[in-house]
Amino acid sequence: MEEVSIFVNFANSFHSTIKFTCEMSSERAVFLDTEVFKGPRLSTLKILDSQTYCKPTETFQYIHFPSCHPFDTKKGFIKGETLPFLRTNSVKENFNKYKRDFEQDSTTEASPRRSFIKS
Repeated sequence: MEEVSIFVNFANSFHSTIKFTCEMSSERAVFLDTEVFKGPRLSTLKILDSQTYCKPTETFQYIHFPSCHPFDTKKGFIKGETLPFLRTNSVKENFNKYKRDFEQDSTTEASPRRSFIKS
């Protein structure tokens, strides 16, 4: 574990405004938008599970559907936002949770379902 701390300190020495962080755990590992963890399949099948990881600073801000973006951009947004949920979740319940959260985040009373584009 000390080697990892030394590497993070080394990486942080290159530029004053770019900082790397590291969380060390024997239960889970996070890389980019994927968290690998010891889930329910580990004890029976000896397989690690994965799920989508969102940074604590993620605010899920979206641009309104009637904005001046081309329609294909708006359509592609939905696929672009939901496909990583499908790819990174090995537990079906986790995928359904992220899908439900996305639908709630992208819906308002004044707009149709999935009516926003992430900014």
